[in-house]
Amino acid sequence: MPEDFDACGWKEVLSATTREGYSSMWQALSAAARKAIGEGRHSQGKVLWLLADACSMMLSPGSVNEPFRPFMVIEGQRSVIPDDLADADIAFFAQIVDRIDDVWLKARIADLVWLKQMPRDVKYPLTAIDAYRAIPLKEDTWVRGGHECWERGISLARMLKAGAGDRLKEMEAAIVVAFIGAAEGNGFLGLWLADLLKFGGLGRDSRPAVAQKLESLARSFEGAGDLHRAREYFRASTDWFKDTGDDPKAAEMTVALAECWVKEAVARVSIGEPKPHGGFDVLRERDPGVPHHSARRTRDPPRGRTNR
Repeated sequence: MPEDFDACGWKEVLSATTREGYSSMWQALSAAARKAIGEGRHSQGKVLWLLADACSMMLSPGSVNEPFRPFMVIEGQRSVIPDDLADADIAFFAQIVDRIDDVWLKARIADLVWLKQMPRDVKYPLTAIDAYRAIPLKEDTWVRGGHECWERGISLARMLKAGAGDRLKEMEAAIVVAFIGAAEGNGFLGLWLADLLKFGGLGRDSRPAVAQKLESLARSFEGAGDLHRAREYFRASTDWFKDTGDDPKAAEMTVALAECWVKEAVARVSIGEPKPHGGFDVLRERDPGVPHHSARRTRDPPRGRTNR
């Protein structure tokens, strides 16, 4: 069957596909599998279906026991999960993983082998980690699944502990470099990377630099009139300054966050739109000692980061 893998045309299929994460890979490989079977290339079609099934699963990095979920659940039916794969399928994946040079596919195949094959071989999670961390830390890859891939790589490295070697440190360094390089033109990327550091318990030695960078980006967005992004960056910088023990700076960021809400309220009132919820109640929530006369009173802001 490895020969069928080499001959099935998976590489050509993926290279001709507009890549939007695993869902686009699943769709392209499924279409190629149907075409191969329709042309009588049944062995190659089966390989393509297996690859499509592997790509159809959704990553759930926060779950240790069930890191893959079905992409669809409709009226009691669902798409593929790892338990649907036969032992022979996993054995096939173990045979082909070293032949794969697409990092998205390599990571998925290696991860599934690690999850399902018994006895377990540490080679496969190491292969998965290396493939996951090869995915660029950029806006376009982030929103198409790169976020979950990096989280899964971090989770695997933490699971392996010393068995992962220096991989966790190397991933931390790569995230910090990408974060420091994030600019206003990258939108929420800086915020996402700071969240990734928090997810992995990383960046402890870089906390002051992370907090200051978040503040810098927040003020850049504020100056450009992008108050939505400014608020989210001020909110994050507040938490990072708190983690550094710099409470006065954290309080300054909280005030800046509240002022963004006030600025947006003023702007909306001036053009006849409803005022946004937020303002200095945010500040009082974090510091009940803030007097009521310090700013306009509005309701608390929504907690979720939306429209990233």
